[in-house]
Amino acid sequence: CAAAAGCAPSPAAVNHDIILLSTTTTRDTGLLDVLVPDFQKRSSYNVKTIIAGSGEILKLGERGEGDVVLAHSPAAEDAWIAEGHGTGRTLVMHNDFVVVGPPTDPATVKGLHVAEALRRVADRKALFISRGDQSGTNVKELSLWNLIGAAPKGQAWYLETGAGQGQTLNVASEKQAYALTDRGTYLALRKNLALDILVEREADLLNIYHVMLVNPAKSPKINAVGAKAFADYLVSPDAQLLIRTYGVAQYGQALFAPDAGKTDEQVRAGPYPMSDLVSGLVRAVELILFGDAGLRDIVVLSFQVSGIALVLAALVGLPIGAWLGLSRFRGQGLALALVYTGMGLPPVVVGLFVYLVLSRQGPLGYLNWLFTPNAMVVAQAIIAAPLIAGFSMAAVGGVDPELRRQLMSLGATPAQSMLAVMREARAGVVVALVAGFGGIISEVGAVMLVGGNIEGATRVLTTAIVLETRQGQFDRAIALGIILLALSFAINLVVLLLQGRGTILKT
Repeated sequence: CAAAAGCAPSPAAVNHDIILLSTTTTRDTGLLDVLVPDFQKRSSYNVKTIIAGSGEILKLGERGEGDVVLAHSPAAEDAWIAEGHGTGRTLVMHNDFVVVGPPTDPATVKGLHVAEALRRVADRKALFISRGDQSGTNVKELSLWNLIGAAPKGQAWYLETGAGQGQTLNVASEKQAYALTDRGTYLALRKNLALDILVEREADLLNIYHVMLVNPAKSPKINAVGAKAFADYLVSPDAQLLIRTYGVAQYGQALFAPDAGKTDEQVRAGPYPMSDLVSGLVRAVELILFGDAGLRDIVVLSFQVSGIALVLAALVGLPIGAWLGLSRFRGQGLALALVYTGMGLPPVVVGLFVYLVLSRQGPLGYLNWLFTPNAMVVAQAIIAAPLIAGFSMAAVGGVDPELRRQLMSLGATPAQSMLAVMREARAGVVVALVAGFGGIISEVGAVMLVGGNIEGATRVLTTAIVLETRQGQFDRAIALGIILLALSFAINLVVLLLQGRGTILKT
């Protein structure tokens, strides 16, 4: 039929290739490796990507060398649209920028407002690595320097890589320098970087991404239909869900926040950023829902170490507690004093003792247990045994003495009498076990000393929380803490229910 009749083009005339112009941050975080295949699976299009800084991809779009642009340089994008290079601009997502630097923080900028932090870097001439490529990150960085009236370009302490975000971070890590980066790229590369987040969570560090359609008048080869299909996909519920959850399994937190349907003003107005507590709650839910291999290993090891330690401590503590609760003997006061001292013994002292005994120079050094789960089990068992002994002693001592006399008169042996009394005092015995478990699952000082907090070997929930806090990853630390509390509560509840205490659910 004639074109004037408004007929759709024949399938042969459809251009199935789309050229996407995007920034290095979407590549370095791995987000495009998720979004592009999903879009291709849902459509008939094949996406080819050209990756560069925001400034360069906007110039490529201006020349008509791409169909659709995904960038994060709002001021430059506004000008690009105003000059007629694009026909539409839609908000897709955001994350935030952070200032990273060496753990030693030679300029002491940690926790400062970003403006004050950069001023201190400049005053102290601390080494700073810039992308220097007119990317969105570089434009943001330059605007921050301009905010404090500084002109670092050309200074000996200010180096420009002219490279992407990943390479710039690698250089900063090698030279132990400061740098500005988006959070997502940092988290994606964190394992290979000797850099910590030092300045974060400010409205001035917001990093907003838009998708823009290249004006089809720029070139007859521009695939306007395909570009529109990809842009529509980015703000669809399916893509927004992928954006919301991307990074949770790999890094323990989402790298981007989806913003379809919002305006820039709404994103900037907040609430942004989320408080650490709210963020931690969100991360905890995401970790549980979507899983995290590293976290699962930490949880499993935590249960293994604490579970074995609890069994060993119970085998020692319960008989001692029952004996002290039922017996009367000379020197009993000294024995009670030792138990009470053990109940209040600082865990770090226990860790130091176990460390010295198991070290190479120690009497048990030949076992090679130091910095292994075995050493952690020993330390935790020593911590829990006095707690179990003390609480079970109180429970057994509270049983009516007449019961034991009746049992003895019926011919029961001392061991049989002790077991019968403990069954009568089972509620208190359960409390003793729960107290012992609580004392070891939440312990950090001793296991840090004797375990070493080695990733994949001796890292448990408590030591992981300490590590994440020291690295400034407060949201992940809070998430781990919430998981620790939830797991501890669940274990205690199950123990109580198994002991016939199901009525607690009705009270």
